[in-house]
Amino acid sequence: HAHCCGLACFFGTTSSRHLAAERTINYAVSPEQEAKDREWRGKERAAAERQAAMMADLASAREAQMRSKLVAQSAMAEVEQAEFRRVLDVNQEKAAQERSQARAQLQISEAYKKDLLGQIQAHAEAKRAERTAYLEEGKKIRQQQLQEKAALEEVKARKLEELAASGVPDKYQSELARMRIKSR
Repeated sequence: HAHCCGLACFFGTTSSRHLAAERTINYAVSPEQEAKDREWRGKERAAAERQAAMMADLASAREAQMRSKLVAQSAMAEVEQAEFRRVLDVNQEKAAQERSQARAQLQISEAYKKDLLGQIQAHAEAKRAERTAYLEEGKKIRQQQLQEKAALEEVKARKLEELAASGVPDKYQSELARMRIKSR
């Protein structure tokens, strides 16, 4: 061994060419050994191929699993998005109904308010008309009383003239003249 590598082996700097040469020198390879080596290399190659195939299958399975996972995630995302849209549509429909109900309620409230204000105004107008009628009636009554008083004053004045013309003493006339005519 030392004769083929010399100091290179001693210092641990052997190359693969030196190792191959060393094997060739150290082994006088018999046909049986060569057959065993070939069988061993074949087994190693087959094992390496099986290992490579297994790794490829594993990589393929991982890739398939990832694709399957992505498909499942995509499907789940679609389902979630559809559910989100459905909920959004339901909420928008509900909000639209609530706005519509609010508008209808506002219209009802406005109509009620308008009706109530109309009733209040009508009542106030009726009260004003009643008061005006009452005042007019009072005015008519006062006017009638004044007319009656004027008529009675006229009768009194005529009577005083008649008494004076018929020669009734002033003493009796003055009593009638002092008499005041009262209105009702």
